[in-house]
Amino acid sequence: MSIALRAWLSGACALLLALCVLPAWSAAEVLFSWSQIAVGSKLSIRAVVPSGESCPDLHVDSRVVKMGTRAHPEPGVFEDRVCESLLSPSSTPRVIKIGDRILPDISVHANHNQRDGLARVVFVGDTGCRVSRLLEQDCKSPNKWPLRDVLSGIANQNPDLVVHVGDYLYREVECTDKSKCDKHIYGDRSSTWIEDWLSPLQSVSDKLVFLFVRGNHESCSRAHKGWFRYLDAYPLSEQRYKNCEKITDPWVFDLKHWDMGDVGFYVYDSSSSDEIFYRGSDVKIMRQKFLKGINSETRSSQMWLLTHRPLWAYWRYGMEYYGNVPQARAIAEVMPEEFVAVVSGHVHFAQILSVRRDERHGKGGEADSQPESGRGGVRSITQIISGNGGAYLNAPKKGRKPGEEAQFLPLWGNSMGVNLNKMVKSAYRSLALSGFVIDDVSTLGGFGFCSVDIPINNGRDHSVTSGGKPAVTFHSVGGERSKKFLVAVVTPSSEPPRNK
Repeated sequence: MSIALRAWLSGACALLLALCVLPAWSAAEVLFSWSQIAVGSKLSIRAVVPSGESCPDLHVDSRVVKMGTRAHPEPGVFEDRVCESLLSPSSTPRVIKIGDRILPDISVHANHNQRDGLARVVFVGDTGCRVSRLLEQDCKSPNKWPLRDVLSGIANQNPDLVVHVGDYLYREVECTDKSKCDKHIYGDRSSTWIEDWLSPLQSVSDKLVFLFVRGNHESCSRAHKGWFRYLDAYPLSEQRYKNCEKITDPWVFDLKHWDMGDVGFYVYDSSSSDEIFYRGSDVKIMRQKFLKGINSETRSSQMWLLTHRPLWAYWRYGMEYYGNVPQARAIAEVMPEEFVAVVSGHVHFAQILSVRRDERHGKGGEADSQPESGRGGVRSITQIISGNGGAYLNAPKKGRKPGEEAQFLPLWGNSMGVNLNKMVKSAYRSLALSGFVIDDVSTLGGFGFCSVDIPINNGRDHSVTSGGKPAVTFHSVGGERSKKFLVAVVTPSSEPPRNK
């Protein structure tokens, strides 16, 4: 063999070897990947890779996009790199891939074409497995922590969008019973986020597009770092991550941008609100935050408020429980008339409440000192609670209606205690309802989620809705039958004149 031929063969072998080796070091190992809605109604594609890996390529049809780093590794705490690419709304279907894994595009996922012009949105919340000093949930039992079954049931609904209304991470302390949970997996770190959310998410993230709401378990005193790394809809900044932004600015997801009807989801951060006690300055800040993102450009004909803590709820921990007092005081009286529903979690069961303004309630106090912009035009509204996604359940009190006698936690005995309890109950009810009345309430126990079918063309009747009213259906993974309710929609043009 000639020297020239030998040299040519040697070079060819080296080239072939390089080509064989190239994919091994150029293709990043992707641990988790998903599609979610980001601020600006954009689609955010996210991927998590090991800390030593670079971000992978994102394939959008024939285009190759290099994903950027959203969050860098934090040795000993977050042993991974979070990557992100943003995509604008598209009127044509796109094929989105990371490696061999195809991720859903919300325009491709517009299944309303198969549902007679209905957009379907699923709401789920409070999904993590509770491990605290007071309670250790059996995280290893699919019956006691059925999150994967809940997510599988959601995927079977074939929704256009899934909204998680908050509380992802519940393993807050070291587990003492190794038959129920892993001892070293707890706290705001990557290993806990993998167990409580990222790994279950991966089982359905090739089928579902998500929108994430911040819960109180992602507050600045809890799992805020993981929230901002993995799930927050805003770009990650040092201010948010290192210093923790207590209340992020509200934002609107406009369903019109994705051909899903004239509906806007107004995402509000209630993670840091107290339950009952508040200062006037706290209410003022919350109200300013709420009004900040509401203007004529962001409003749709229907607005839905997405906030982790419900404005109103009924019966929790053996008490009459009417929701989050500071939030109700800050928001309820200034909510514009386009708002037809509030969707929340936080209370660990499924509940729907019909709420209306009490016309006898005078508008005094704090509300009168506020500017007129956004002043409450809403006369009636539906509160939906979907907080039964996996975390240890609150036992609902069935059969009781608002206004019936309920037990408060005893303060003192005998008649003095009875009278004081009535006084406390009356004062708390007045504070929490904040000028509204609960007309009706339905509560469901068991783990599950709820779906909402929203008519895209409100002037048209559908088989599952009536008169343009969205239909809410609660689904249970524990055998309880699904139950359906309609959300009343009051448009400004059809609203009766207000009492002066």
